[in-house]
Amino acid sequence: QGEINTLKSNNNHALNWDDLRYCGETGGRGFTNSIENCKFLGPTTFGDFDDSVIVEQMGNLKCPSGLYFSTFSNVHISSGALVKCCHCLSSVFVEKKAVIIGCGTISSTGTTNFSNGEKISVGLETGGRDLPICVNATYPQILSIVEAHRNYSEADFQFINSVGEYQKLKCAFTVVKSGAVIIACSKIIDCYIGNAAVLESSELINSTISSSKENTTTVVSGCIVRDSILQPGASVNDGAFLKGSLLMEYSSVGLHAKVTSSILAPESHVSAGECHNSLLGPQVGFHHQSLLIAAIWPLGRGNLAYGCNVGSNHTSRKADQEAWIGEGIFFGLSCSIKYPTNLLGAAYSIIAPGVVCLPQKISFPFSLVNLPSEIGLAPTGFNQIYPGWVLKNSLYTVARNEIKYRANKNVKQFDLGRGIIRNFTIKLIINARNGLRSCHKKGNDCVYVGDSEVNGLGKNFMTETSRQEGEDVYTFIIHLFTLKSMLEKLEKKFGRETDCEEIICKVSEDKSEENDEYLDKNFLLCEFGTTNLNELMCKLERNVENYSLEVEKSKDKDSVRGERITPGYRSVHGSTDQDEVVKAVKEYTENIVTRIKNIK
Repeated sequence: QGEINTLKSNNNHALNWDDLRYCGETGGRGFTNSIENCKFLGPTTFGDFDDSVIVEQMGNLKCPSGLYFSTFSNVHISSGALVKCCHCLSSVFVEKKAVIIGCGTISSTGTTNFSNGEKISVGLETGGRDLPICVNATYPQILSIVEAHRNYSEADFQFINSVGEYQKLKCAFTVVKSGAVIIACSKIIDCYIGNAAVLESSELINSTISSSKENTTTVVSGCIVRDSILQPGASVNDGAFLKGSLLMEYSSVGLHAKVTSSILAPESHVSAGECHNSLLGPQVGFHHQSLLIAAIWPLGRGNLAYGCNVGSNHTSRKADQEAWIGEGIFFGLSCSIKYPTNLLGAAYSIIAPGVVCLPQKISFPFSLVNLPSEIGLAPTGFNQIYPGWVLKNSLYTVARNEIKYRANKNVKQFDLGRGIIRNFTIKLIINARNGLRSCHKKGNDCVYVGDSEVNGLGKNFMTETSRQEGEDVYTFIIHLFTLKSMLEKLEKKFGRETDCEEIICKVSEDKSEENDEYLDKNFLLCEFGTTNLNELMCKLERNVENYSLEVEKSKDKDSVRGERITPGYRSVHGSTDQDEVVKAVKEYTENIVTRIKNIK
């Protein structure tokens, strides 16, 4: 009775004082002194409120724990929590040291699984490629389901079934985990708010916000999140709208972006634009007012510039078309992509600004698709393609991105540090070179138009000069990769053996590693005309030195043009030889040359 009297004297009110229960650990000494000006409309349990909490989001303000100026019904408040100036908490479980200040309604309907076990339709707005999601899903699991095209493996079925189990689980409370901070949120209903999560001035419904002290998840600055799951380290900010989506670790949506029915893989970011019914692979940059609809981008790493329209999925008959986008594709300013589109074989290619791409499949990686340089060379609507243009004219881009991607250490569930020039892209390059070599040569002035003349050319045309340049640069990269793989194999398994032919035979016979297929004796003879180790290592030395020179030369193009056009260019950009990427490539080249000498 003394505790009730203290609560009353602190201007608290209850429909039934018997509904209030103490569940702390200190015996309740003075806990009622930290409960002021509150209303209790249903069962409520309290812990101890002896400690203070530091609210970093309010200038590291130190606040006493407890309950102040708020309304409660069917709520559990653990020890050390702070709830202040909240309109209503109903069916909420608040763990230790959580902070809730200035919020509207936080409640539960009593039948929620926080969106775990639901399905997201990617690629097709009309359904058919539905992906199950849950808070513990990893990107390799998601990717395996997508690429199976319903021909699921045993592991796929296990994942699908495990996600389905979540649908059977129902929770009667919104859960606020230990250390979470919720400030000025108008509405939070049927949500799981993870440890140390930060929510501010936003609305959340039927969502999971998974978080930890090491990987804090945030939803701040006027956002709306509905029917979605955020993994640790993800963020939604600056007025963004997120619905029916999964944000995997360290992905984000911000700056008034609209994302619905989509999955963002680790380290992918959407700002300002719209993304609907899409799967964005890892490390996609989407920072401008652009549109992406019904796209599957399995390996990500691409970019959408301002004004891109990658979303012509409606044929006027049905919104059932889709795009499959290759790794590292760069969509330039105001380009427009008509569906269906398949760019899986065109990894790290560039769609130039203003280009309108007809429905097609392109299979030439590291290429440039640009407006025609001359009218009348191909049917109306066809663009001009330059196979391998990125490798020939912008090798700095490849080197810079190699360094950037390898530097990523945050993501645990997926290898974001894999190189650009690796087994996967070399296979694409070999296939593309085979396509270029299979062309019927008509002379130096000839033009190749569309798939009918060159498989994988799509709705584009190519000059003989571009064909030859593409074949040459593809060959250069194949040779560079093959010889680097040989050097690594020799260092790893054979050391300083002197019998060159014996070494080559051993390497050719040992197919235990991913890149060993390129060290086959027949492949080496076909590419280099020799299996002599010294000759091959000398060629590798020349190739890595040429690679370094080409990286520097491609960067120097910007410097030469910039100095000609931009006032004070050199003073703010510095010289090419002092560029960090150029210096890193030079150091790498010197390292390779030293290692070659050790092998010799």
